[in-house]
Amino acid sequence: MFRNVVPTGSDIMLQNVAAVPGDTDGNMEINIVDFNTLAVSYAPHGAPIDLTWEQGDFDGDNDIDIVDFNALAVGFLQDVYRPSATSRVLIPEPNSACLLAGAGLALIALRGLRRGAFSE
Repeated sequence: MFRNVVPTGSDIMLQNVAAVPGDTDGNMEINIVDFNTLAVSYAPHGAPIDLTWEQGDFDGDNDIDIVDFNALAVGFLQDVYRPSATSRVLIPEPNSACLLAGAGLALIALRGLRRGAFSE
């Protein structure tokens, strides 16, 4: 969880956001937006200001380093690279080389039939 401080006119609103490691914007998805946020804030040797979860400091050690990157990488586009059991499975098209080979064999057979090579 992290907290957003949102100024609204003369008031300040505190917003608690549930997030998973790697999720900088609290939308429960780890995607390219989160990666870009971490990349912009990358500071492996610490920073002069306090770094926050929203900037990519997922382990709270005031630097954004390979440990934070790994936290993001574990869940990056999880739905895309690790689809659920209910996802459709796409079947790839036949290889073009196989199609060409099959067409070539069919032409050879037709040519042989025309010449009478296969006649009894």
